[in-house]
Amino acid sequence: MAAGLAIGLVCAPAWSADWNPRLAADYLDQREKQWFEWPPAKASGGPCVSCHTQLPYSLARPLLRKALRETEPTAFEKGIVHGLETRLLTKESMFPSIQREPIKTQARNAEAVIAVLLLPSTTDGAWDRLWSYRQEDSGQSGVWDWFGLDLDPWESRHSAYFGATIVAVAAGNKLQGDRSYPYKEQIEELSSYLKAEYGKQPLHNRLMALWAAAKMPALLGEGQRKDLVDHIWGLQQPDGGWSSAALGPWMKHPAKPVTKGSDAYATALVTFTLQQAGAGCSDPRLDRSRNWLRAHQNPRTGAWSSSSMNKTYPPDSMQAGFMDDAASAFAVLALLDRGACTTHNTTSAAGTHQGY
Repeated sequence: MAAGLAIGLVCAPAWSADWNPRLAADYLDQREKQWFEWPPAKASGGPCVSCHTQLPYSLARPLLRKALRETEPTAFEKGIVHGLETRLLTKESMFPSIQREPIKTQARNAEAVIAVLLLPSTTDGAWDRLWSYRQEDSGQSGVWDWFGLDLDPWESRHSAYFGATIVAVAAGNKLQGDRSYPYKEQIEELSSYLKAEYGKQPLHNRLMALWAAAKMPALLGEGQRKDLVDHIWGLQQPDGGWSSAALGPWMKHPAKPVTKGSDAYATALVTFTLQQAGAGCSDPRLDRSRNWLRAHQNPRTGAWSSSSMNKTYPPDSMQAGFMDDAASAFAVLALLDRGACTTHNTTSAAGTHQGY
């Protein structure tokens, strides 16, 4: 079942000796074990699937499996897929306790969006469900109503765009594998929305659009690509990383931790998306960002550290590790998936990419 995830590799890339894939896998698996046992994450068939922990885990863990020569998906990979498949069949919500609108609809949409990326590409029912939700919604065509909880970077007033970029990545994968895919008109509406709203987005979401455009090149014009990449390089820190503030602009959150300098989530996301797009493949600045990631894995826990953009959580709480989860998974993606920068014709976590 989970072996059908549309995010596997043809071959396993090598890793540098100065970071530890085994420790990274152990950290990510341990966090999934905690998530599966965490009461707020309980849902029918399997745990609810979050943008900060389960989504990046499901993209990164197959890469680690290949690198570590493991033969089977983890129980957590299988459990995530099983939960998504179960709720697709039963039409249950991964947030059954949420009955108040608009959050009920937003929660439904979030699962539907994530499912089309994480479920096997043959699961057409996930696409049928997604597009039916779009047709039921009112408002701008090509976008799904999303959580607007003032929580950066995934649940804010800009996050409907983030959700639409996930759909675009999944749609690009689907179109490459199935030329008879029937929802061409809906994809055109999605593309129109992403292009129209691109200039209003924080850098975080424009990076997501760059990733999506690696699979659907018409999403960004050549000039937009160049301007975005030039802007990204201009924000690189002297040590080779990027700060979390650079991914904004963000809302003001007075209770968030004070941070300075480069941040693991920001650096990993930037590095990953540049590679997916084939931008700066031979640029020494990209090597510096990868070296920053290699040097900033915690040698004891295996994680990469990143701070909440919203508030300070108790250190022993589940929430305190959410940004570390995202940072660690995207660091793995950046270090093991060269995307369009690869020198081999391989399939990456985002699919087969053409550079520009």
